[in-house]
Amino acid sequence: MNSYNTSTMPMATFSSMLAQSSQSLVMAQQQIDILQRNASNMSTSGFKEMITTMIPDKSGGVMAAVKLNFGQGDLGAGAVNDAAIKGNALFVTQSSTNERIFTRAGEFSAIQQDNRVFYGIRGRKALGFKIVNGTVSESLVPLDITDSPNVGILEDGTVVSNINSDTPTPLYQLAVAEFHNPEQLDIEDILSYRASRITGEPYKIEAANNPNGSITSTVFGQQRELSNVNPAALNIEMVNINRLLTMVQNTGFKAIDTAYKEAMKILG
Repeated sequence: MNSYNTSTMPMATFSSMLAQSSQSLVMAQQQIDILQRNASNMSTSGFKEMITTMIPDKSGGVMAAVKLNFGQGDLGAGAVNDAAIKGNALFVTQSSTNERIFTRAGEFSAIQQDNRVFYGIRGRKALGFKIVNGTVSESLVPLDITDSPNVGILEDGTVVSNINSDTPTPLYQLAVAEFHNPEQLDIEDILSYRASRITGEPYKIEAANNPNGSITSTVFGQQRELSNVNPAALNIEMVNINRLLTMVQNTGFKAIDTAYKEAMKILG
């Protein structure tokens, strides 16, 4: 004759099923949030698609982790204050607390800070290397354009004043940084990133388009990098998420309902 521990066996099964189905719903919601973020930024210059991967957690289950798809976005025409990168490098900016923030969004503009005018990205000071008498300095500094009229970026990535004249004045070469695994950068906002525990600090920061440098990425002035979100792939992912939700509903919670009813029978 079979014997059952009526106080634990059915409820343990029920709890396990509930936990698994709840975890599936949480992961599905996380994926939906990421897909919605990707969809809303398909037209955002410099946006890198976010993707979710499943990794084991300490309890023996799985959890969703977010990383970046650093695939190249197409380059398109931009304004005189725009620049785009082809390759894996990022522009380097400095926050108000002097932290380095990295971005692919090369939409530069004048910003007012510390009673000076700087060239910046997303309200942060852009960093670069000053050009003195045709020589690029080795010191990484904020791009101070306080006394420089009509600043813009040449097609070769050089920041100049009097951009529309026949003889623009070179001011700075933009700084670019490369990480060995940029897909693991920490996300600061939709277009900005921080060095993470996994990536560490960038292995190299150099002047853009340095012919003697080790960074192979190229900066193009007056262009923009378009979002790398693929609409067709995004649609397929949405279909897969809907299938996952349907599966959880049709199998997970139906199984929970069955287990609950069996538990009630045994418990009386």
